Amino acid sequence: MAKLFLTLCVAFAVIVPASHGGEKALGPGFDELAAQFRCNWFRDTRRVVVRGKGEIDFSLHDLAAGKILYQASTRMTQEQLGELERALAATDWLAKPLNDPRMIEDGVELAISLSRGDQTRQVKCYGDPPEPYRALAAFIGRIHRQEELLHRLTKGSPDERLFASRDIGEQLRRVEGEPLLTAEEFRIRHGRPVPQPLGVLDLRRFEGVFVEWLAQPENRRKDEIVTAVKLLGYLRVEGARPAIAALARHADEEVRRAAVQAMLHLGGPPAIEVLSALAKDPLRPVRDAVTEALFKLEGPKCIPILKAMLPTTPRAGFCLLRLGKEAVPACVEAIEQATDRACAAAVNVIRACLDHSDELPDPPDPRLAKAVEKNLHSFGTPWCAYAVQFLRLVRPDQAAGVKGLIDVPWGDPSGGLQCRLLPGRQAVGVPEETVVEVLYELRNVGEQPVKFLKRGTPLEGGAFDSIFSVYGPQGRFARFMQPKAERTPYRREDFITVKPGETLSQRVRLPHDFTAPGRYDVQICQPKWLTPESSPLRLYYGSDTEAAKLNPTNVWAGQLISNLVIVNIAGPTPARSHQEVKP
Repeated sequence: MAKLFLTLCVAFAVIVPASHGGEKALGPGFDELAAQFRCNWFRDTRRVVVRGKGEIDFSLHDLAAGKILYQASTRMTQEQLGELERALAATDWLAKPLNDPRMIEDGVELAISLSRGDQTRQVKCYGDPPEPYRALAAFIGRIHRQEELLHRLTKGSPDERLFASRDIGEQLRRVEGEPLLTAEEFRIRHGRPVPQPLGVLDLRRFEGVFVEWLAQPENRRKDEIVTAVKLLGYLRVEGARPAIAALARHADEEVRRAAVQAMLHLGGPPAIEVLSALAKDPLRPVRDAVTEALFKLEGPKCIPILKAMLPTTPRAGFCLLRLGKEAVPACVEAIEQATDRACAAAVNVIRACLDHSDELPDPPDPRLAKAVEKNLHSFGTPWCAYAVQFLRLVRPDQAAGVKGLIDVPWGDPSGGLQCRLLPGRQAVGVPEETVVEVLYELRNVGEQPVKFLKRGTPLEGGAFDSIFSVYGPQGRFARFMQPKAERTPYRREDFITVKPGETLSQRVRLPHDFTAPGRYDVQICQPKWLTPESSPLRLYYGSDTEAAKLNPTNVWAGQLISNLVIVNIAGPTPARSHQEVKP
């Protein structure tokens, strides 16, 4: 489709000899720059005219019918005009020669005419631009892109308006630094290839259209509303604040998250009021966005709201920890108030310390460790593993004492090693998604260091093989949900040394299907090596059979079986509707 190719990073391929009205020195500036786009893909010809004071005219021409299909005018800022003049000056006002005179068949042709005083120069362009014309080509392309998108928003079909708003949304994501969709994600979501990443000249060009859209959002599709809300918030259009605040109660999660992002830009007490209401949103992604917005807008002033969100929003713990010492009392209070049946707030503080240790400005405050240690026995059994791992992180010298606080047996030793899973029993509800995590521990109870192959075990980190046996309530093993990882050949670097008396640990999210309510029995069953070729001895020593037989470095090749962990999955509870949450 023609409109999919309008991002136009055109390039100069052929220079048409200039027509001069006498060569004399001219100062900076120009009278008029005219650019015309033609292509076999276009059903029309597009023309951009920029006058020396920054006025822009854009028009679509039907040459066969001899009529203008669409025209619009705008004006660029002095900063943008200066950028254009610098790009022109880099080409010596179109006088510099081209070193790459390629013609691209069926490509976009761009003909440019520049008038300065009594001089006129013309160039014709194709394909990928060589220097020093790249900046000029990109600038003209941004004007063309901007006006073409505006044409689709105002005069296009419903689908053209939708696609135009999505393209603007993608550009806004780049400007805001949000994660972009992959090419495959974009194709699945939008039903077409990713447009070339050429931005528009000025996002304010779309302000009037989007203000009109939000005046009657019921006539717009979800993606159109999301883009309009985000852009008007980014541009800090104060007149759009009431409409955006109303959309914070929209039934769609993505619209509410867009309203949160817009309020972050708009700021002020009205924004805090809207965000405070959304702190009770039934969906966690919306609440996560609220915590970040409050953190950035209010700083320490938002501590009471973030503390109230702790039981339902893990991100609130991370935001509190980033606020530093001023938020420590709130975190300590959440930990000290934890009980066997109500410890979510404390767990979310502890997990934030564990999950974001590299992102926090300072190490965990000692008062947090003291509170965890003091109240450890009050934690529900599913959460003891987090508390233990946290104390080992901040107080490694007291690891032995911490281990004794939880009476969970180890599996039988094999080759000097034994492992276990913590905690021994879990009760997990069914919220937005079922997550079952355990703490995997491996220790050396022998007298010699052991070379242990970590690949395929939780110690590898990230993806690991299915060494967990998860027997479900329906009388069969739970489905392993993780796709099989592509493996490189084994290397000696895949082996780690476990010293005598040393304990290694790694928290693990089990990648199994826990959606059915009932009891699950979880156990590590690392099988014996079936063939000599797959044995760690062969993998470590290679073809040196004599070394593999003697095993001078004590490579472990046994069988590990852990203790049994019982996981009880509760049945689903009726979901709350969005209308039940008070704004």
